Amino acid sequence: MLTLGGAGGIILFMTSGFYYALCGLVAGGLYFLRNWSQGKRCEVFARLDGKIVVITGGNTGIGKETALALSRLGAKVIIGSRNVDKSKKVAQEIQDETGSQVIALELDLASFESVQKFATEILSKHSGDAIHILINNAGVMFIPEERTKDGNEKQIQVNHLGHFLLTKCLMPKLLKAKPARIVNISSLAHTWTSDLNVDDLNLEMEGYGQIKAYAKSKLANILFTKELDRRYKDLEVYSYAVHPGTVATEISSHIENKFPEWFNKSVGEFFKQFFLKTSEMGAQTSIHCAIQPDPRLLSGSYFADCRVSQPSKAALNETTQKNSLDKK
Repeated sequence: MLTLGGAGGIILFMTSGFYYALCGLVAGGLYFLRNWSQGKRCEVFARLDGKIVVITGGNTGIGKETALALSRLGAKVIIGSRNVDKSKKVAQEIQDETGSQVIALELDLASFESVQKFATEILSKHSGDAIHILINNAGVMFIPEERTKDGNEKQIQVNHLGHFLLTKCLMPKLLKAKPARIVNISSLAHTWTSDLNVDDLNLEMEGYGQIKAYAKSKLANILFTKELDRRYKDLEVYSYAVHPGTVATEISSHIENKFPEWFNKSVGEFFKQFFLKTSEMGAQTSIHCAIQPDPRLLSGSYFADCRVSQPSKAALNETTQKNSLDKK
């Protein structure tokens, strides 16, 4: 039990100048940590009136914030996601705020049939003469092993193969934009793997691991970006890979389900507040690549915090880059 003298000592300490100085130091440190963890804000400004933007996963998190930002700049935005009812509500909210047209369509990247239907609807009804910006944003992370109905490991299909097919389907209208931009959302997690065997994307030979599969899908995003740049830059279609940072979004909700509710509401919330980016800040590098003034100069680059960053050695393997487009 706490003695009277002990209680008096605590009270004396809490009323001392040192206590207030310590509290101030802790508060200041947390404030600095919070600001530092948010990263850099996009400082580029460009109007997008008359431009058409397609964003996958645009109804929540980074995708929603990207859609909102580009809509504010005057673009017509088309968002695709599995939950089309939620997407329509988000699209209406953004449109009401910005006054720019926002269209929500159904898209399930785990289904090639859905991807083709999404692309066909855009091309036939919503794209006009050209598509100016494609942001391959949607993704899944660290999920248990699962096969899609197309027979692929789910993380590689949702994060890479589905976007590969979508980009291929929309390329005719991207080629007409002159210039057009493709932004592929990758991750620092691509450094967690040393290679990508395009003949074993399902990891049947290597063996499945939730983190391994995610890392390889993010490496595939960069390899895809660099090969797109090599093949299409001279045709004025420019490509960028983006690490958005560590962001508090719904993509990690299944990870949170592994912890008790009290932990998520205490330790988890503290971690989110002071160590993770908000969705708005996580979207800044995607926005930067979509509107930065000289698209050709940095095409094919890997970006983090609105500036070029060096990807892993595996991401620079030109043979694997070429195979990332040829062996599909």
